[in-house]
Amino acid sequence: MANTQSIADPVFVQPETAKLRGIFRPIFGRIAAGAIERERERRLPFAEIRDLLAAGFGRLRVPQEHGGFGASHQQFFTLLVDLGAADSNIVQALRGHIGFVEFTRNHPNEEFRRSWFARIAGALASSPSRPRK
Repeated sequence: MANTQSIADPVFVQPETAKLRGIFRPIFGRIAAGAIERERERRLPFAEIRDLLAAGFGRLRVPQEHGGFGASHQQFFTLLVDLGAADSNIVQALRGHIGFVEFTRNHPNEEFRRSWFARIAGALASSPSRPRK
């Protein structure tokens, strides 16, 4: 069996990651506390996602110069692992946003990046077919 380590293991965690984890750990705790009940009641996690966005989770990978945290991939995935441990359904719900942020980060047009980062720094980028609540 191969010896593997998680990117969330302390040996891999950058010092700034501990600060980011400190911001989101209380929210992840509240999310975890209600995960089974939400699943049992088939209740969508609208409030939990709003709490994450209010704390800045949606702007983790947005560059600092555009109002985000500028988190590295390693930091971001460490936090995604933490969030997934609390409620994996929420990680799935954020896939579109995560993909769009990465698309925007890598877009060659600076005006496109500036425009979209201004819009998504405090919001959720999602599919237009997604039901709103």
